[in-house]
Amino acid sequence: QTSSHSAVTTFAHRSRVVLVKKSNKMSEAPGMSMKMFVVPVMMLGLNFSKIDVNSEENKLKIQIAFVTASVFTVLTYAVVTVLALFKGDTARMVKVSEKQLTGEKAGEEVMVEYTYRDYDLKQVRTKMTSIFVAMAITSFIHYKWGTVHPLLIQSVLQPMNALSDPLAKIWLMGADDSKGSNKRPFAAEKPPSIFSSFAAAADPKKEEEKEKGHERKAKGAANKSNVKRRIKD
Repeated sequence: QTSSHSAVTTFAHRSRVVLVKKSNKMSEAPGMSMKMFVVPVMMLGLNFSKIDVNSEENKLKIQIAFVTASVFTVLTYAVVTVLALFKGDTARMVKVSEKQLTGEKAGEEVMVEYTYRDYDLKQVRTKMTSIFVAMAITSFIHYKWGTVHPLLIQSVLQPMNALSDPLAKIWLMGADDSKGSNKRPFAAEKPPSIFSSFAAAADPKKEEEKEKGHERKAKGAANKSNVKRRIKD
């Protein structure tokens, strides 16, 4: 009985260790975020609760929620803009790979250097453009077809995206900008995909190598551009 009890204890311990390791891998996997589960869970909750989102009362509540979320998001980035403009670091520099749209190097990837302040302001402009485009599309869909689901989804996702942005974490929450996802240049955001996230969780090394490949490609393009410039000179 003692031997049997010991075997069961050992098996339970090993199983617990395996589950913890798998859980850690999933939490560390790139792209694995709780935000990707918000919309499916929200839709399931609405279906199970039998809430009529198309009733006049609920429609008005959702419209108010959408406007409130939009104003909150815009104000968040407005505050970030003011703080970055007046308190931004102009001494430290960051290099980013950008595709040139005009000029002799149009279509080429080149390395561009920004001060921390200019980089943050450029990121805010990009985010604000995306936010206003999303607001316009969502409002048009609601006005044209009367559907409220896009309003409801944006009412939740807009504040979540704003508060999880490295800019908000650094300037509003005092996060350390020297490590992790808050280190400049920020990782390029991609539309969340539940399938790609599970793939990353299953094989994080493959995803890491994929990211390194993108970095090598960008550096190669920058070196190629520098060589062409030297030849011209």
